[in-house]
Amino acid sequence: MKKLNYEIYGNGKIVVFIHGFLEDLSIWKNFPLEKLNYTKILIDLPGHGCSICNLSMKSLSDVAKYILINCPELSTEKTNTIDIIGHSLGAYIGIELRKLLKNPGKLIFYHSHFLGDSIERKLKREKAILLVRENKKTFIRESIPLLFMEKNRLKPYVFDLIKKAQNCDLETIVLYLSLMKNRADESTFILSIKENISVIHGFYDQLITEKELKSLKNIITVYTISHTSHMSFLEDKVNSWKVIKKFIFSEETV
Repeated sequence: MKKLNYEIYGNGKIVVFIHGFLEDLSIWKNFPLEKLNYTKILIDLPGHGCSICNLSMKSLSDVAKYILINCPELSTEKTNTIDIIGHSLGAYIGIELRKLLKNPGKLIFYHSHFLGDSIERKLKREKAILLVRENKKTFIRESIPLLFMEKNRLKPYVFDLIKKAQNCDLETIVLYLSLMKNRADESTFILSIKENISVIHGFYDQLITEKELKSLKNIITVYTISHTSHMSFLEDKVNSWKVIKKFIFSEETV
């Protein structure tokens, strides 16, 4: 295990890929990243994959600061603008990381958004914390399939994700649930940089309500992938990759 595990591929402009809650950097390997003429930095969030967890982190901003300290490639002044794509939780952290970068570029919310938790959502996270403390394995086994369309919930890739997620320890899971519950609404900040912001949404994604989606569309560009829920990197790799390229790799041919 490392303070921060990350992988770097390629040369040129930097694009940072940040996975979501209970995932690891391998989710991005569902896409042909090696064909892109960029420097791709794939990060294991603290407490996920092969990165140790720093339980002293009190906010998502602290997570971003930890990443910046332990990934020196992101703090060099010689690089061009740095783009970020974050899946779910990864985009929440992407907001904070973008605030810290000396030369920030685009930020893509991949099955994510920049709104704060509603009261109902906060209560759900509190309930989830209780469930995790009661039985971590059951929480993971029951929650991950719900991120997929019903017809896909028994597919092998779902069980692979569950198996990997079990490697996250209980305190790591509780920490991130708390950090997500307490994060701020970032609408004002995003509005100030809206020309650099895009949202990729799954039509059947139940983690973003219709009301929230309408709020997003009033501010920035939102693209909806038709036949997927929260996990299009597995449910619809082809269309998911096309949309990602559209927003962040438009000049590339893949």
